Amino acid sequence: MDNQTQPRVLRLFSYLRPHWKLTATIVTLTLLTSSLNAIEPMIQKVLIDTLSGAQQTLLPAQLTPYQILATIIGVLLGFAFIRGVLTGFSNYLSWRLQLYSKLSLLQRAVGNIFQLSLSQHQSETQGVGAVMTRLDRGINGLSWAFFDIGFKLLPSLLYLVWTIVFMLSMDVRLTFIALAFAPVPALLGLWGGRVYAMREQLSTNKWTAIYARFNEGLSLIKLVKAFVLEDAELGRFLFGTEAANRLTAKQIEIDQRFQFVKNVIMDLGRLTITGYGAYLCMKGHITIGAFVAFISYTNNLFGPAMGLAEMYETFRKTKVYLDILFDVIDKPDSVKDLPEARELETVSGEVEFDAVTVGYNKDKPPALKNVCFKAKPGQMIAFVGPSGAGKTTLIDMIFRFFDPWSGRIMLDGVDIRDLKQKNLRKHLGMVPQDTALFNDTIMNNIKIGRPDATDEDVYSAAKAAGAHLFIERKPDRYNTMVGERGQLLSGGERQRVAIARAMIMNPPIYVLDEASSALDAESEELVHKSMNDLRALNKTLFVIAHRLSTIRDADQIIVLRSGEIVEKGTHEELIKKGGLYHKLVTVQQLSANAEAIEAEVSKRPAAVKSGDANAVSLPPPPPAGPTGLPPAPAAVALGPSPALIASSATVPAEPAPEVK
Repeated sequence: MDNQTQPRVLRLFSYLRPHWKLTATIVTLTLLTSSLNAIEPMIQKVLIDTLSGAQQTLLPAQLTPYQILATIIGVLLGFAFIRGVLTGFSNYLSWRLQLYSKLSLLQRAVGNIFQLSLSQHQSETQGVGAVMTRLDRGINGLSWAFFDIGFKLLPSLLYLVWTIVFMLSMDVRLTFIALAFAPVPALLGLWGGRVYAMREQLSTNKWTAIYARFNEGLSLIKLVKAFVLEDAELGRFLFGTEAANRLTAKQIEIDQRFQFVKNVIMDLGRLTITGYGAYLCMKGHITIGAFVAFISYTNNLFGPAMGLAEMYETFRKTKVYLDILFDVIDKPDSVKDLPEARELETVSGEVEFDAVTVGYNKDKPPALKNVCFKAKPGQMIAFVGPSGAGKTTLIDMIFRFFDPWSGRIMLDGVDIRDLKQKNLRKHLGMVPQDTALFNDTIMNNIKIGRPDATDEDVYSAAKAAGAHLFIERKPDRYNTMVGERGQLLSGGERQRVAIARAMIMNPPIYVLDEASSALDAESEELVHKSMNDLRALNKTLFVIAHRLSTIRDADQIIVLRSGEIVEKGTHEELIKKGGLYHKLVTVQQLSANAEAIEAEVSKRPAAVKSGDANAVSLPPPPPAGPTGLPPAPAAVALGPSPALIASSATVPAEPAPEVK
C-alpha cells in the first residue's frame, strides 16, 4: 500500500464511523457464522463414529442408536437454523450499511462537484457523461470492495484457524497434505492479481470515453439530426462498446485460464486426501468419522484460502476505485470562501470595479484588463462590444465565478472576496444568455430562486416579465412541464420564464445577459418597462444587450474591446464621439434597413398575382441622409432614430464586429 493509498483508506473508514455499531454487529454475526461452519464437520464425525462404535458418545448411555441419531441430527438442524438466521440477518444489515456508505460517499463527491468554481466546470474536458460514469464505477466498486475486505477477510481467517486446529486434532499427516495444496491456487490468484488493477483502470477509461460521447450526442440531438449524424453517432457508440466488450472478453478468458489451473490443483488435492485418507482408514489409523470430516474440511479449505487470495485482487482494484473517488472529493476549489468571510444582511446595490484584471489561463492574455467603473443604486449600466470583448466575463465577475488576478470588486464598499459566496449571490438576480430551465413545472422553475414564494408572487413576477399571458394559454398553465433544459418551450418563452425567475427574488442587483434577445416587440416593451420600474425602486441593473434600443436610456454605457474599456458614457455622448459605439449603432441600423426593404420586396409577387396594380412598383425611397443611406422605417424598433443616423459620419468600409 503506497503513501497515498493508506491515508485514503483511513479516510474511507472514517466515513463509516457514524455507523460503527452496525458495522460491529455485522462483523460479529459473520464471525459466529464462520465458527458454526467450522464446527459442523466435527459434529458429523461424532455422529458417524458413534453409530459405527468407534467412539463413545457424550450422550446418556441408555439412549438407543436411533435416539442418538435423532439427537445429533437435531443438533445439526439447530446449527443449520441458527446459521440461516445469522446469515440472513447479516446480509440484511450488510445491505443497509452498503446503502448508508454509498450515500456518505455520494454526499462528499457530489457535494464537492457542486462546490467547484465555474471555471473548473468549464475546463472539464471529459464532459458530464464521463464524470458520471467514473463516479458511478468508483463508488459502486469501492462499496463492494469494502464489503469484500471488511466482512470476508476476518471470517475467512477465523475459519482457517478453526479448520487447521480440528484437522490437526484428527491427523497430522492429512493436515499437512491439505495445507500443501491449499496455498497453490491462492498463490496463482496473487500472481494474476498484479494485472487486475491495470485491467480495471483500462476498462474504466474505455467506458468513461464511451458514455462521455454518448451523453454529448444526446445533449446535442438537434445538431445530430440537422447534420444527419444519427448513424455516425450510433456507429461510434457501438464501435466503442465492441472495443470495451472485447477487453472484457479478454479479461474473462484470462480469468478462466487461471480458474481452470486452480480447479485442477484443488481437484488433485481432494483426490490425494481422499485416497490417502481411505488408506489410513482401512489401516485403522483414523476413524470413518474422521475420514468424512477431513473430506468436508478439504472441500471447504480451498474456499477461504482462495478468498484470502482474492482479497489481494480486491486490494489492487480498491486502489483504482480510491483514485477515482478521491480525485473527485479532493479536487481543490479555485474560488474559496475565506475563513473569516462574512455575510451582508442588507445591500443597497453599489458595485465598483477597481482596476480589475482577470483571465482564464495565465499563459494567455487576460480576458479583462484594468477595468474600472462604479454603479450606484437605481442606475442601469450597459455593456456593449464585439463578440469576445469580455462582456460575459465581466458580469461573471460580479457573481464571483472567478477571482481577479489583480484589482478588486466592491459591493457596498466591501471586497466581495470577504463575503461568503452564497450570501453574495442571494443579493443578485441573473437572466443568463443560455436560458436553460430545469425539467419541472413553470411554477417551480420561477420559484427556484425563492422557494417560499406564494403563487401570487409567481403571477406578479410572470406578468412583469411578459410571461403570464403565454403561460395562461397552456393547458396546464403554471403546472406545465417544460422538459429537459426547457426544450418544450420556445426560446422566447424560456427567456420570459428566466426573467420572471430573477424578478421573483427581488434582489437589489439584477444582471441581464441578452435578456430580450428572443422576445417579440410587445414582450420586449413589457420587460423594458419592468426594467425602468426596477430602477425607480432603486435597483441596480447590469445589462448586456444585442438590441441597442434596449439600452439607449442607460445611465452609463460601457464599450469593451479585447477586454478593455474603450468608451464610457450615455447614448448621446457616445454617438457624438463617433467611436466604436457609433459604428455598432450604425451597422445595426443598416441591418434593420436592409431587413425592412427585403420584407417589402417579398410582398411584390403575391400582390402581382392578386392583380393589385399599385403593388407592381415599389414606393419611391425616402430621401437619403449624409451617409447616403435611407433612414430606417418607423416600424423598426432597433437602433437610433433616422435623425441620429443622418448626423453620423460616413459608414466605415471595414465590417464592424457583431454585437453580442
